[in-house]
Amino acid sequence: MRRPAPEILWTVVLVVVLATAGAGVAVIATRGPAQVSGPADEPSRSLSVPPLPAVTPLEPSPAPSSAPSSAQPSRTPSGPGAPAPPAATASTCPDLTEQVGLRVLTLNTHGAQGPGGFDLDRVASLIRGSGVDVALLQEVDRFRGRSRYTDMPRELAARTGMEVAYGLNVDLPGRAVSGTATLSRRPIVLQQNIRLPTAPGRKPRGLLRTDLDVDGLRVSVFNTHLEDQSTPLRLRQVAALRGPVATTPHPVVLGGDLNAIPTSPMMTNARSFLSDAWASGGFGPGHTWPAISPRLRIDYLYHSPPARVASVDVMSPAVSDHRALRARFVLSVAGEEVCIPELDGPVGGSGPGGRRAGRDR
Repeated sequence: MRRPAPEILWTVVLVVVLATAGAGVAVIATRGPAQVSGPADEPSRSLSVPPLPAVTPLEPSPAPSSAPSSAQPSRTPSGPGAPAPPAATASTCPDLTEQVGLRVLTLNTHGAQGPGGFDLDRVASLIRGSGVDVALLQEVDRFRGRSRYTDMPRELAARTGMEVAYGLNVDLPGRAVSGTATLSRRPIVLQQNIRLPTAPGRKPRGLLRTDLDVDGLRVSVFNTHLEDQSTPLRLRQVAALRGPVATTPHPVVLGGDLNAIPTSPMMTNARSFLSDAWASGGFGPGHTWPAISPRLRIDYLYHSPPARVASVDVMSPAVSDHRALRARFVLSVAGEEVCIPELDGPVGGSGPGGRRAGRDR
């Protein structure tokens, strides 16, 4: 048998190799997209083709939210396109008037001589139970026989827990030491005893001025006991009250035993520069003397603007030869007018949507 020529053998080998390679390419080409494997798949041994990377499908974009993200708070835009600042459409001006109350009583203590004799505890109990801020007392003795030589101003202050101012008017060695006393739960910032006109043989009289701090407002309180026998002298004393009262720049309350009825010339004179509390808010005759079955109104509380009377009454317990007269005053103190604008539109600030004005901190 004739051997094939070497050229023929090499040709056959080449054809077989090419045919084998073509079959491998055909196998790869017939695989669909589903046959593409990820990096974990084993590569084809018939052809060194690098594997295709896996494809991650795209997720739909989230819908826009109306609320700002906590990570990135929204800010009010600035510049030409920013909204206009809020506009003031009106102003609110609240009433800043302050109401200050002051409760006052006046009582002629008659040296603490009541229906059963001397009883200082009874007087102190009346003052404590009245609920007043100020007590204007007349015929307040010191070391006098009829009051058992008691220092009445000091004792009454101790038994009521109030501050005291004392005006000594009668000082007759061995006979009488007496005057007016003002007790106060409000701080006393000034006290002064002013001598009133007198006449030979008549008891000296005085006008005790006590300035009080009433919740920051200074109020001048006057306490007096006028002449009881001589009408001309009493007229002079009432006329002398006008000067000290008219010259004080503060609201005024004046009280005491004036020893005159409302229709007398003395009280007509007093009403020309002060207002009668009983006439402003009292009911009935307002009689204060004598303590048992009173039939005359001779004890008074007067006031000046801006004080007005909220209530006034005659107290019923008889602790001396007079009844106590009590009134509650209200003083209106006007403050500075402050108007607050009412704004339309967004208001900037230091919270979300606004920036603090001034330098960054």
